[in-house]
Amino acid sequence: MFGKKQQVAYAYAELTFPKEKTAKFKIGSNDGVICWLNGKKVHENLIGRKLTIDEDEVDISFKKGINKVLLKIPNEGANWEVCLRVCKTNGMPMDISQYLVQCE
Repeated sequence: MFGKKQQVAYAYAELTFPKEKTAKFKIGSNDGVICWLNGKKVHENLIGRKLTIDEDEVDISFKKGINKVLLKIPNEGANWEVCLRVCKTNGMPMDISQYLVQCE
């Protein structure tokens, strides 16, 4: 992603679960980040920083059916980076490949 100072990027994904599931989001960003799950803000950390993988941890609950994940990444300057890992409640990574909704 390329951009100038004080701009915003968004990342979006949909995951479909056959039943409710508790999990964790592990998020890293350069600079700040806001995260919504199904329209509800579940995390906000608006701070100037370099990317550190898994720096922020958020306990979340997926509902049965389609779950919408939206990230807003404001950039204050320099690099523009974000990463989100879906993990089990014990913090270990979850294989979400079977739950991702494919775009056409």
